[in-house]
Amino acid sequence: MLYRCTCSHEFQDRMYGRGMRVMNRLARDLKAPLEVRCTVCNTVHGLSRATPNIEERDDTQKKVGR
Repeated sequence: MLYRCTCSHEFQDRMYGRGMRVMNRLARDLKAPLEVRCTVCNTVHGLSRATPNIEERDDTQKKVGR
């Protein structure tokens, strides 16, 4: 998952966009609030289920392969 974080990481800034970080999901229970941990700084972010991540937004813009 990709979400915004305030830490700095040169490679992830180039790969995913400035401030966008790879996150690991913490909560396995679907009824629990969604929490993710940044793979760079290990900060835990609590997110609402309605918060879109970059993967969901980019699905509509993917190019069709030939």
